[in-house]
Amino acid sequence: MTEMLKRSVMVFGLACAAAGGRLCPAGQQMEELTAGSPVPRTAAFALAKPGAVKPAGWLRDWAETMAKGYTARMDEVDAEFVRAWKPDFQPRGKKLHWSQGTWSCEGGAYWFDGLVKLGFQLDDEALKQQAKRRLDPILDNMTDHPIGFCWWLDRRDPAHFQEVYDSSDWMVNWVAGILTRPLVAWYQATGDARAKRALESALGDAYWNTCFKNESVDCVAGSVISIPSGAWLAAQATGSPKIAAALRTYAEDYAKNPARETYGPAPTNGLEKTLALKRAEMFAQKIPLRHGVVANETLHSLFASAVVTGDEGLWNSWRKWMDFLDTRARMPVGAWVMDEEWGHPGPRRGVETCALAAEVWGRLDFLATLGLGRFGDDIERAFFNAAPACVTRDCRAHVYFQQPNRLKGGDCERLSVRQGGAQQTVFQEKHFPLCCTAGLNRIVPDFIQGLWMTTSDGGVAATLYAPCTFETPLAGGTFAVSEETDYPFGETITLTVKSAPSAAFPLALRLPGWCRDAALAVNGEKVALNPSAGFAKVRRAWRAGDTVTLRLPMKPLAEVVRDLDETQQDYTCVSVGPLLFARGFAEKTANDPAEPAVVPTVDPKTVVEKAEIVRLPLARPFDWPLAAPVRLRTQDAAGQPLELVPYGCTKLRAAMFSQP
Repeated sequence: MTEMLKRSVMVFGLACAAAGGRLCPAGQQMEELTAGSPVPRTAAFALAKPGAVKPAGWLRDWAETMAKGYTARMDEVDAEFVRAWKPDFQPRGKKLHWSQGTWSCEGGAYWFDGLVKLGFQLDDEALKQQAKRRLDPILDNMTDHPIGFCWWLDRRDPAHFQEVYDSSDWMVNWVAGILTRPLVAWYQATGDARAKRALESALGDAYWNTCFKNESVDCVAGSVISIPSGAWLAAQATGSPKIAAALRTYAEDYAKNPARETYGPAPTNGLEKTLALKRAEMFAQKIPLRHGVVANETLHSLFASAVVTGDEGLWNSWRKWMDFLDTRARMPVGAWVMDEEWGHPGPRRGVETCALAAEVWGRLDFLATLGLGRFGDDIERAFFNAAPACVTRDCRAHVYFQQPNRLKGGDCERLSVRQGGAQQTVFQEKHFPLCCTAGLNRIVPDFIQGLWMTTSDGGVAATLYAPCTFETPLAGGTFAVSEETDYPFGETITLTVKSAPSAAFPLALRLPGWCRDAALAVNGEKVALNPSAGFAKVRRAWRAGDTVTLRLPMKPLAEVVRDLDETQQDYTCVSVGPLLFARGFAEKTANDPAEPAVVPTVDPKTVVEKAEIVRLPLARPFDWPLAAPVRLRTQDAAGQPLELVPYGCTKLRAAMFSQP
């Protein structure tokens, strides 16, 4: 660890201690929770099927706005979405390359994932039928021997095989892993046998193992990034022995050849100096797979391969990479720095929107498999802060990158050297490349799906918190519950059981790591928490009408982050529960302030000591208003009044405050 990093961690720790808290990045817990633990061979929880969880309250407002703003009208946003996976769209040769013709295959995969899930979560027949129309060409045309989901290619034909190697720049391989998600969601929601057959045709063959062993670097990279995680999801969802057998082959090859791609070996301290590199410098130094979405997807495949094989080397590499990125690259908004490549946090460093979607999805799977509540903390921090900040309130414009301190649109000269320039931090209907425009459709439905899970001991778990309903079959009957809450804007969560099997079963509730004084009551009677792995568990014979009340008191916490990229200065960040707070600036538009935007100067100790939390009624329909339902009134370093609002309620803001 460099001396600069040592100083950064020390300052960060002292600031948290001064504010009455602890070291705050969730990644700091990774060593404690998983070091020396065996590779898990069975999942602790299972994600609910699309539609089992339905949003309510403020979350339904946002989901409906997302559906009307983007998800239902992607065909209007760009012609690429019109042709994505249409029957007559069958690229060949050079057009198999991402930049020449198959971008829409990736974009369609992202969009369809959100479209299917949101349709069933909202029980919206129009969205369901739209999803069916878009998936039918794949499901109707799949052959027994496609290359990925490209039914117009035949992997038995050497010419087709070579065509992909020569021309695709691993795009066909990459998309095959991504497209499993909407097809799995469709299969789970409808039972459509065509979806299972398509998944078996695309994933259940030695083709991918051949690809792993091929000398083409692009082929190998494209396969190891997404195929194991895609096959892992499909095998669990369909129960297909064919996919399960192929998955084991992929995972075993992954374990045997970890040096074939960057995330196989564990990270080294030498990587620290690469975190501040710009993209052009990164390519010159030949440091591969630093791209945000690629990093997220590859770590997901690394995780899946470790669990499938039980390989300790892969397991430790995944654990150490997560710890490396969580402690060095995690932004105050809850997601990793991903302004194309990962790097150190800073007030003008960016989070790419489609990398945010990939990170939320990956951590949902980690949470389900390991049953560790800390991943729920991570997801909520990212979802309640970074997710609303990437789109306008009507969900009809978005940014490619968001920054903690966004004083005006277009202030991104420090970010990526990719095309787009300053426009990448401007709210507009679409950005090129179109990955973020497509990927943002996944974020809300993935969060909704992860609110509740079933458990391996025959019960259910409240894994994330927001207003919703949940219904699932259990042994002996159906469990149904309604969840009423203003969380994260309020502290109380009330669950009302609507139906339950007659036999006793456990209900697990996540206890966030930031909360020291959680209180639980069942039918008004206090219950001891006895937490384990971030969850409290209550086992009893549940009855319709039973109520569970969970109170999660929230206290202000100040954190100090050093900008190791640009200024080498320390900045103060302020949180209350899972919410990051910011000085929000009045908006002329989402890109232009109506008043001078100046970063406040804040003392980390004083800002907490003088803080007063003000809670107001939650306005409906909810659209993350600047006139926020919870506010933090405090003082700046000069003793002047300072009002902060949740980061997600701002479009122009300062969330990393200067220090005196």
